[in-house]
This record gives sequence, structure tokens and C-alpha cells, in this order.
Amino acid sequence: MKNIILLFYLILGALLALLIRFSLSFIKIKYEFEAPAINILFCNSISAFIAGLFLAYMKPLKTFSVQKVFFSFGFLGSLSTFSNYVLQLSHFLFNHQFLLAFAFFGSNNIFTLLLIMLGSSLGLKKYD
Repeated sequence: MKNIILLFYLILGALLALLIRFSLSFIKIKYEFEAPAINILFCNSISAFIAGLFLAYMKPLKTFSVQKVFFSFGFLGSLSTFSNYVLQLSHFLFNHQFLLAFAFFGSNNIFTLLLIMLGSSLGLKKYD
């Protein structure tokens, strides 16, 4: 029965992230580069910040919990899909848009790492 409950929360978290990603796909952005790159960066950034908060919040909890399944596997796993990131990066490379590929790669990796650190530090202040 516990596995069914965990599966339910996994699906619930994934569906919530899916709705967010789906709604972002309708946003029209008027820049020189394509809107999917901005949407991917936005989703990865939000996911990174929430992941940092989540890491700080889950630090005192040593057990496998429903919250861990919902947030880490369900919600964050679906919101920040690595496959979309790699597909967009390869799209830039295949179209010889090397400057955009470098900017997309750098902004995703550096910005999300900084947001994980920010979220984690803000979350840890709760326990200090």
C-alpha cells in the first residue's frame, strides 16, 4: 500500500510540472533566438532554485518520504528535463549557431548552479 501512495505522489508531482511546462510553451517571446531556449532556461532555473530549497528542507529528514518522492522525482524531475536541454543545445549546434549554443550552455549551467546555491543557503537559514 505504501508503494501505491508513493506512486500517486510521484504522478501528482510530475503532472503539476507538466502543466507548468505546457503552459510555458504558449508564451510568445520576440527575440532573435527561439522561445524554447528561454522556456528551458526558465524551467531549469526555477527547478534549480526549488531544488536548493528542497535540499535544505530535506537535510534534517534522513528517511525516504512522500515529500522526497513528490518534489525530487515527480515535480523537479519533470520540470527540469535534461532531454529538452540537450535537444535545444544540439539544435543550435546542428544549425551552426555556435554563439547561441555557447550562451545557452553557459547560462543554463552557471545560472542553475548559482540558483541551487541560493535556494540552499536561503533554506538553511531556516535551521540556523
